[in-house]
Amino acid sequence: MEMIELKNISKRFSIEKRSFYVLKDVSFTLPNHGFIVIEGASGSGKSTLLKILAGLLLPTSGKYFYRGSSLYNNRYQLPNFRNREVGMLFQNYQLVRSLTPLENVAFPLLIRRTTLKDAKEQATLLFKRFHLEHKMHCSVDTLSGGEKQRIAFLRALIVNPSFLLCDEPTGALDEENARLLLEALKEISKEKLVIVVTHNPMVSKRYGDQRFLLKEGALYAH
Repeated sequence: MEMIELKNISKRFSIEKRSFYVLKDVSFTLPNHGFIVIEGASGSGKSTLLKILAGLLLPTSGKYFYRGSSLYNNRYQLPNFRNREVGMLFQNYQLVRSLTPLENVAFPLLIRRTTLKDAKEQATLLFKRFHLEHKMHCSVDTLSGGEKQRIAFLRALIVNPSFLLCDEPTGALDEENARLLLEALKEISKEKLVIVVTHNPMVSKRYGDQRFLLKEGALYAH
């Protein structure tokens, strides 16, 4: 069974008396793991599609199946889906400056009532897996942009989501830090589904197991 299936997803927005479609009959199926790249220019509908995949935005029409079940049958199902199944990585890190990197990564577990000791132990394992243990206790302000983004990546992983949604994750990084982050995402895609939306064709060519092009709201296999 595929993890995600979208069927004829469309999204229309209305501004004053005008309405326009941002997504038009988007359909695809995605597996349980792998590195999926959705490439498109600014304004092509990438962020809208990502929000629908995350359960943050409802489409105007179409169906979204997750592990064979429709997400839209029960309106109480979406918050549970977002909290348990989805990890998100954004371009702008969103780290808490008053916390250490270790505390930033452990924080989502504390919200889920994991003990502080267990949360820090699980976070430490992630830091060691991705060779960032030397950054666990420093000030967030001393981190480079690339280091902050990789810390944000660990924070997205700490709750063990079924899939990761990454919105232009390398957009603010230099070439070397972009490579380090993409290689970390590629590694985790061997066991989880990783979906990256980007305007950068290099990401698609070098890392994508499955590649799509989003153009004027329509999705094409790439």
